[in-house]
Amino acid sequence: MDDRRESVNYFAILVGIDFYKEAPLKGCVRDVQEIAKYLKRAQPGAQIHTFTASPPGDTGSSLPAEDPSLWPTFENIIPKIQEVASIATPGDYIHIHYSGHGTRTEPLGDLALDLLGDVQKTGVRYLRGVEFALLLRDLVVKKLHVSLVLDCCFSGGVSRDDSSVRYLHYDPSTDAEYPATVPCSEGKETPSSHRDVSMRDNWLVDPNGYTIMTACGPHERAREIRLPNGERHGALSYFLLRTLTGFGGLGRKQGYIYRHLCARFKKYWPQQNPMLYGNRDKCFFSNSFSEAQVISIQAINRNDGTFQLQAGQAQGICNGDRFAITPYDSMENTFAASQGSCVATVTCAGALQSTLEVLSPTTMGTQTWWTAVALTRNYLNKYPVRVPRDTTFREELVAALKERSLCAVEDKSPFAFAVRSKGNQYEISDQLTNKTVDVLAMAHVRTAPDQVCDVIQHLAKFTMVKDLANDTPRNSFQKSLNISLVGPSGDTFSSGSSVRVDHRDLVTLIAENMGDRELYIYIFDLGPDWQVENIFQASHDVVPRSQKDQTSRGTARKTWKLRMEVPTEMTDKGQLYCNDAIVVFVTAQLTSFDLLELPKLNESATRIATDGIRRGGDGLLSEEWACFYFSVVTHVR
Repeated sequence: MDDRRESVNYFAILVGIDFYKEAPLKGCVRDVQEIAKYLKRAQPGAQIHTFTASPPGDTGSSLPAEDPSLWPTFENIIPKIQEVASIATPGDYIHIHYSGHGTRTEPLGDLALDLLGDVQKTGVRYLRGVEFALLLRDLVVKKLHVSLVLDCCFSGGVSRDDSSVRYLHYDPSTDAEYPATVPCSEGKETPSSHRDVSMRDNWLVDPNGYTIMTACGPHERAREIRLPNGERHGALSYFLLRTLTGFGGLGRKQGYIYRHLCARFKKYWPQQNPMLYGNRDKCFFSNSFSEAQVISIQAINRNDGTFQLQAGQAQGICNGDRFAITPYDSMENTFAASQGSCVATVTCAGALQSTLEVLSPTTMGTQTWWTAVALTRNYLNKYPVRVPRDTTFREELVAALKERSLCAVEDKSPFAFAVRSKGNQYEISDQLTNKTVDVLAMAHVRTAPDQVCDVIQHLAKFTMVKDLANDTPRNSFQKSLNISLVGPSGDTFSSGSSVRVDHRDLVTLIAENMGDRELYIYIFDLGPDWQVENIFQASHDVVPRSQKDQTSRGTARKTWKLRMEVPTEMTDKGQLYCNDAIVVFVTAQLTSFDLLELPKLNESATRIATDGIRRGGDGLLSEEWACFYFSVVTHVR
């Protein structure tokens, strides 16, 4: 349902801290000052509250330069968030931006923001993850649109001698001085009504309710960058601001902004990889909903008539796939669409990157970074569609299938899907699962073929994701890792297994890294409504490289608990079981699997997540990848 109002309110709480007794920073205050200027310009009616702590300069003072009422203390910031929560009404927007140090507390490893504390002591007070998560939950419960940017890091492996890194080591005395304001058991998990496989963390109380953008992955370092004029900025704040100004950010979905942000990082600051958690379909600090955007992939112009597409066989890319590519991005300038787009073909599909060759290279611009949107996907040719000769509008159906990279076959040929007209509707059957889908498009209306073929394309893409697990190359990379699933009774299952569980049972996914490099993890749920959802509601997770002193086997290990549920809409109809598939992609370098995501089939008409099939990095990084597949059948007893 569209919950937009004619008039909404916008609130921003911006926190920047340069003043630290240990490891002072130089770009945090500047970060939030520039963000404040941008928000005032882009959203003139916004109520913006800025809390900063700058060095005192030459005054000889031992206190921050700002008025104490504007210091970024727990006593100033928390009441302000609570005040906004009390006056905001459902549908209002609140953005929180933090630039400063982060800490990982001990012994549980909870994340914390380092606010200004008693300057006569350590000068720091921790805002713990569980405390912050409950504040965010209160905002979400009130149906506010919440976005959060954290320009800090939480990696414990940072050198104390590097003044550009936004991390402070854990201090037990600071922790003891300010005990947690809520029990650590609170906020660990909240119910979710929109997913049948769910996972929660302190920072992710309800990922569908808000978005969090962090400066880097959990084992990376968030740094300040130094510009030629000597100014310092947080890398995330700097590139995010330029992404917003360059692409009309307040009218764009956050997933779109994030993809362009990652392109800037990859080009200018590749040692840091920002992460996005939560609902990527939400617009950033704006009530103006842009039209649904197709999923784009970054491509690097090699200036020889070819491009390096940042996707490959792991994402279902094949030789012969055609893409429309459009230039964008310079360090300062806006979208370069005036250069026009051109068509390129995949001539060499690699594992995670592919080569695109432009059909008319003389028409290309000289920009380095371009966006690519798929025009054809040859992988889908693996799923022929039987269309009987007596089907209503058969010729139109065949043509519409071809436009979607699908082929129609005769009655006696092998097929993956079959379509037939049945009264005033069409029936689509899946040969593999024997499931049928009824499309309520009227069989005598000429718009029906497009509706029917959109559904078939959705089903084919869903099947493609399942098949990618079987197409995984077998190589030495797989020997350096292990992915397993532990059932409710403690039994361990390997890839390819089928697991039976009860409604609301917890299963545990385990990733083990026996190698000497980090592994990037992407976990998807292939659900009973033909949806492909990112279980993390985030871009990825990371399993660190193995350390010989971590376990007896020298293995780095990470676990995720997943709660299996039969969706309410199924139990309401008397169906007491459902089938899910948990698919885990593992790569040796950061990539994106956004191209594989699909909404629920009954949502596809209103929530378009397409790769663009319609009418009309760094080459030195390892491209090794693996995919693991677990079938889970959930029963209501």
